Amino acid sequence: MESLINVKAGGSYTIKWMFGNPQVMDLIRSYDIKEGSRIRVIQKTIHDVVIGTDRVRLAIGSDVAERIKV
Repeated sequence: MESLINVKAGGSYTIKWMFGNPQVMDLIRSYDIKEGSRIRVIQKTIHDVVIGTDRVRLAIGSDVAERIKV
């Protein structure tokens, strides 16, 4: 299991667990991204990670991505 910030862009991963600020986690879950979800890492920069599902693309900060394990 590794942090979302450490995986390769272009890969597909299953979220094992995630934690953090409740408001941020609620926002991510509102897009149906939760434990067990399959996501794609579309792009990575120093400051953020762009993830996507079939329905949505979402940019999250590196501090949030650090707390999401795949």
